[in-house]
Amino acid sequence: MKTRQLAKTNKQFVVNLKFICLLLMFTPLLLLIHQTPSSLTQPFTVTPSLTPTNVIYTPSPTWTPTLSPSPIPTLTVPLTERSPITITNANQIGKFRSWQVTGDGFTSLSFSPDNAYLISTGNASEQTEAVRFWNIQGQDVTSTENLLEDFPRTASAVNARFSSDGQRFIAMVGMIGIWDVQNRELIGRFYQDGASMATFAGDNTSVLVAGGYQVALWNIAADIPTPNETTPSTADLDFDPFGVLITALQTSEAVIDVAFDPISYQGFILTESGRLYRYSNPEMRGTITVIPQEPQPDAPQPIYSSGNRLALDTTNYRAAYAGSHNDVIVYDYLNNQTLARFPLDVPVNCITYNSTGELLVIGDWAVESVLHIVSTATWETIAQINTGEILSRCAFSPDGTLIATGSSEGALVLWGIPSSSANGG
Repeated sequence: MKTRQLAKTNKQFVVNLKFICLLLMFTPLLLLIHQTPSSLTQPFTVTPSLTPTNVIYTPSPTWTPTLSPSPIPTLTVPLTERSPITITNANQIGKFRSWQVTGDGFTSLSFSPDNAYLISTGNASEQTEAVRFWNIQGQDVTSTENLLEDFPRTASAVNARFSSDGQRFIAMVGMIGIWDVQNRELIGRFYQDGASMATFAGDNTSVLVAGGYQVALWNIAADIPTPNETTPSTADLDFDPFGVLITALQTSEAVIDVAFDPISYQGFILTESGRLYRYSNPEMRGTITVIPQEPQPDAPQPIYSSGNRLALDTTNYRAAYAGSHNDVIVYDYLNNQTLARFPLDVPVNCITYNSTGELLVIGDWAVESVLHIVSTATWETIAQINTGEILSRCAFSPDGTLIATGSSEGALVLWGIPSSSANGG
């Protein structure tokens, strides 16, 4: 009798164990991986609830364009003769400058905080650098220099961004390189397997690097004496040791974009399912929350292309990001509420704010991509720019006078509005 009861108990234990294993396999959590320094390992929790009590949803505005796309005139005025793009004049935008840079398209665009430079990245060739540095301070754009003397000539770059103080910029060229803006000198470089995007974090002494199913935070305040021996393929790389790993996370789905708010010290991670994760600890440890979303009637679609799908308005604490329903969701991360949702007929390809947060620009992914310019005061579309290209990237200049777009076929355009003096006013 005791043997039969014991067998029954063991059988129930095995069933319960299998059930627990299944739950663990299908729970979409972010977990610490083995690369995390042992001194930093600690319990790491994720809050995956999609219906917290402190979230209030407002009705989503209907996507009804007020202006039809039309051919955009090309301007012949000096680049210095431009006015800020505002709610009242956005429908007057024209082309200030345009170039055919490379036939393989752009992977990132970034303005310097002082509006003096624009960095673009893409695939390199014998005629085209992977990282191009554009000087936009004068009446016209000056030619760029090759910043990749310490990298292979045919290397391809997938991301470049300025630090918030404008003193450094980071670029992904196989390895992660960090340059000094003033003298254009390479400060240091380090390696993270599969990395495809990066942004400065904290007080610009650390960088958030992501790619594939991994997100890592690196300290770049000081050099390290030797390369990290645990890093894959380190022995085959010729580079100066730089950067100390602080924290590394393994995600259950591919990372699409990352962003960091240097004012509130909050970081954001967007994954291929349209989920937006937020963390508030400067070292990316502790609780990571999932931003709640409204259920949609149609089936979700994964986001296949990474980068430029997440933008922060740090003035008003708003995050705009691509969802999984060909839509853009605007989330107030100060008051924890969704402010607006914009559904499109085609996938979203780029998102950017102006510096005041008054204008939100959404680029769609079509044969003739359209830039939708939205007023964040009313959540209405106030202008549409028919770019005539398949957009891959877009960026708003910090002074609010230029919108840069890059196409999948290598067309770079600076959009803006001429000042009254340029129009003879």
